[in-house]
Amino acid sequence: MDSGPVPSRPFSAYFDHMIGIRPEEGRKPVPWMLMLTLCERENISRGLAADRSLRDIARELGHAPSTIGREVFRHGSRRKYRAIHADDLVWDHIVRPKPCVLAQPKADRHSRSQTG
Repeated sequence: MDSGPVPSRPFSAYFDHMIGIRPEEGRKPVPWMLMLTLCERENISRGLAADRSLRDIARELGHAPSTIGREVFRHGSRRKYRAIHADDLVWDHIVRPKPCVLAQPKADRHSRSQTG
């Protein structure tokens, strides 16, 4: 059985120009299922104000207690946590201007990964 001619270059070379998908301008690149919504953050804030445990809040929201704990302690503490402030910080961090690595020329991508 003959599988046809042997290509002169590696298989991946045919698709180098297609690697990755450049995000649209202003698009939020985070998968929604992995990120807490503002409504969930508000529920966390209300739960903390009512002196509920992180486990109770997590159970109500359907998230792991560790997720809620990281959220609270990343944005202050039980007494300092504010939903709006936390949400603003998250979006500022996500949507900040940053170069799309895949949009750079291939030579620049390789030199960057070797130096960093």
